[in-house]
Amino acid sequence: MSTTEKDGSIVERGASVGIGAGKWPVLDLTSVDASDVCELFQRVFAHPMSAAFQSWKYADGRGMATGMRDDQGRLVAHYGGTLRLMQWGDSRFTGVQVGDVMVAAEVRDVFARFGPFGRVARQFIQQYLGTGCPYPIGFGFPNARHVLLGRRLGLYWPVTQVLAWHWTRSVLSAHALARPVSSAIYQKLDMTKAEDRVLVDRWADEMAASFSVKNMLWPVRGGDWWRHRYSHHPHFTYQIYAVYPSDPTQPCGALVMKVTPAGGWELMDWVGVLPFSYMVLPHAVAICTAADSDGLEMWCTEAVAEYLSSEWTQAATRSVACEVVVNGDHLLGKPIAPLQRSFWLTGGDTDFH
Repeated sequence: MSTTEKDGSIVERGASVGIGAGKWPVLDLTSVDASDVCELFQRVFAHPMSAAFQSWKYADGRGMATGMRDDQGRLVAHYGGTLRLMQWGDSRFTGVQVGDVMVAAEVRDVFARFGPFGRVARQFIQQYLGTGCPYPIGFGFPNARHVLLGRRLGLYWPVTQVLAWHWTRSVLSAHALARPVSSAIYQKLDMTKAEDRVLVDRWADEMAASFSVKNMLWPVRGGDWWRHRYSHHPHFTYQIYAVYPSDPTQPCGALVMKVTPAGGWELMDWVGVLPFSYMVLPHAVAICTAADSDGLEMWCTEAVAEYLSSEWTQAATRSVACEVVVNGDHLLGKPIAPLQRSFWLTGGDTDFH
């Protein structure tokens, strides 16, 4: 499929597009620019990005960004990405999770092909993403405005949706539904401990083997990733539980929970043999019920939802949280269109939950 640019040229989807002339240069940003990135975030989103949060995402080689400075040297645009180990079928590679896409309000009148957004986004994509670049795919969770703009400029396209699920307190109190896991034991894990990371690694490997057969695309979990994502997060506190269904010596998987500001819980992520996914909601409900939670929330893609307990998904209210976009229509030489039913993402794969 191709798109037509305003100058009449035809550009293949996922192909490089010339940056063109512009008033201000596009720059690679480094740790030296971190404070300016935080300041721009505050100006654009009207709430702060702490230095610790910016470092958690980008420092120590975890990510990179392009930006634009105006003729006074102020940072006015930013397009960032963090590295994620990914698997598709039996192939593993490093992908990029795009985030912190922002343009200062005073320069959005040139929010077009050669404006700040178009130029920093194209530079980032040309430099890092796709065939012949360091990373074969970029994906992200843009807001509705950026989805439309990205499509119009030929930068990226929606491939699936993230669904938001919510179970009320009254639903959680339906003990008949919770009975299947009434005998389960939940033991907290600590990702700063090597032995607990080994457990998560084992379950992640078992999950990855199942996904290889099913040709699933997913950002790979593991003990080191969970340690960074959940134990080292600068602002949120997460609880990680190993699940022992009946035998206290034989755990079958682990799940990650977070208490929400409203007093409920959010199911963030889990690892285990694939059948564990069918029971993960009843296990999360049992944890919430024991904690007298005010409700349960979860984000996941359609691919994940297919492996969840239908008894519990039918009891939830559901809405579309956001789109998932990718920067091209091929990955590792194969069409990416079928990913609507095979892109495995949960709330833990975002950087803002």
